[in-house]
Amino acid sequence: MIQSDETVQLGNSYSVYVEKKDGTNLQNVIVTRRLRNGELKELIQGPAGNIVSDPAHKQIILTIHDATAWGNTTNGWVPTLMGGEMPLAIDLQSQEQDLATVALSDMTFRQLREKLDELEHPLHLADPPDAPRANAMKSGAEVGNLLEKRRTPVLVYLHREVAFSFACIGFTLVGIPLGIRAHRRETSVGVATALILMLVYYSFVVLAQAWESHPERAPYLIVWLPNFLFQGVGAVLLWRANRGV
Repeated sequence: MIQSDETVQLGNSYSVYVEKKDGTNLQNVIVTRRLRNGELKELIQGPAGNIVSDPAHKQIILTIHDATAWGNTTNGWVPTLMGGEMPLAIDLQSQEQDLATVALSDMTFRQLREKLDELEHPLHLADPPDAPRANAMKSGAEVGNLLEKRRTPVLVYLHREVAFSFACIGFTLVGIPLGIRAHRRETSVGVATALILMLVYYSFVVLAQAWESHPERAPYLIVWLPNFLFQGVGAVLLWRANRGV
């Protein structure tokens, strides 16, 4: 069990979530520890924190200010710290592989699925018997909101990978009737049309990625809009071309 008077060495069973980082200062820090079966055993939450490098011991010290810590015991959730300082040590050697993470934009579909599964582990915080109910509900809501913000970028790139697979259908449906209408010598018109279509398509992708920090806007669904738009417009153009309109 984590105690308030000791520096805890974080291992692979711990996960650290940070809402915002400004230099060495952190906002809304949440640390969780799970068992191998996925059961949540410990939860530490604080509105602020900071990190300090310790090269001599090859580690980073993460200190959570005004921390609230809970431990999941056989008697339910028990508070281990209410409103104190919580120093946590991250060993750079043991975490070297985790620190060298791959950017979401470079992940494969399988890696994105694994990342999403990791973030979708339920974080149910039962009402601790010795703590005010309002504080427990607030901690649970903060954990849920923070995890939702971390899940949304993964969902955006995951849906983008799938949406790209169907993009060729929309481009084909639009391109065939436009190719029939265009004269063979009007090469410049065809190139301009293709560039406009690409610009329209990728504008939706850029918009989705710009909104990836706003889960309430469901940006992962925006990447599908150009597919539906192009397929709908292409179907209408094909119907008109078939009727000679």
